[in-house]
Amino acid sequence: MTINFDTLKASLVLYGLNAVYAILLLAIGWYWPAQCSASSPAC
Repeated sequence: MTINFDTLKASLVLYGLNAVYAILLLAIGWYWPAQCSASSPAC
C-alpha cells in the first residue's frame, strides 16, 4: 500500500482550513453575543 503524499498534503491542508474555520465560527459565536449588551449597539 503506497501513500500518495500530494493527496495527503492536500487533505491535511483542507482539514486544517476546515478546523480553523470551525474554531473561528465557534469563537465568533461565543464572543459576539457578549458584545451585544444594552450599552453597546454592536449587533
